Amino acid sequence: KLKFRVMFELPGTQGGATANLRDMWVDWQWKKYFQIKIGQFFVFYDHENLEPTWALQFVDRSIINAHLGFERDLGVDVHGSLFSDRLEYDVFLMNGDGRNQINLNSKLMIGGRIVTNILGKHNYFISDLKKLRDPNLAIGVATIYDMGNASIDNNRLTRVTGDIAFRYQGFSALALANMAYNIAKKETDYGFLGQIGFFPFSNRLEVAGRWAKIFKNGALGTDTIDLQEVGVSLNYYFNGHHVKLQADYSRLWNNAGIQGRNDDRVRLQTQLFF
Repeated sequence: KLKFRVMFELPGTQGGATANLRDMWVDWQWKKYFQIKIGQFFVFYDHENLEPTWALQFVDRSIINAHLGFERDLGVDVHGSLFSDRLEYDVFLMNGDGRNQINLNSKLMIGGRIVTNILGKHNYFISDLKKLRDPNLAIGVATIYDMGNASIDNNRLTRVTGDIAFRYQGFSALALANMAYNIAKKETDYGFLGQIGFFPFSNRLEVAGRWAKIFKNGALGTDTIDLQEVGVSLNYYFNGHHVKLQADYSRLWNNAGIQGRNDDRVRLQTQLFF
């Protein structure tokens, strides 16, 4: 069977903006173990990157995703699941220049991701809204070889990531490590993320905590200022992720790559999703 998605943002009412295409892909789901997706979609790299935007525990993803993660890109992904969903795989070939971009330098990005569902089938949702009676535990690893990133002086990059995700009876946890190695400069940037969530009083109110740290050595630019984020989030689910209210607070060290700029950030978001 064929599955497809088209998602875009409408322009604002103030003018000066155009509709912004986000997703546009077709997925040929021939067999469970062999499927092909073509178009513009999220790069199948790390767990946080693949979490649906409408199902996040915080208002937005962490600083790890901003510096070491991936957004949408143009390409093709061969994927499937084996052994009764115990093993999931993705092998992809992408432009490497982000969404709504032509290939800026004719170089491509190739990579793959493997997930082992040790207990149950975890998917890419963090929060355990259903308070699962049986635990979910998944371990994922991925690697990417970027033949020449146009945004980083056409330098070749090797990226590696690993993540562990767990959910059980309302408790959820995610641990993630991410690395980018610049082959020409022989420099490596590292990132680590830990995030937990639980429902202390009811099925509607979730408390979540996050710690993230980035060690910059110039692999993805000239900036070598380390970053850190520590935060807490309160999520009230009126109707699951379809109707929810989120409020989070984070302390950001060396925010925006400026040494000594330590900011306190508060965000409030209401979501209606249908």
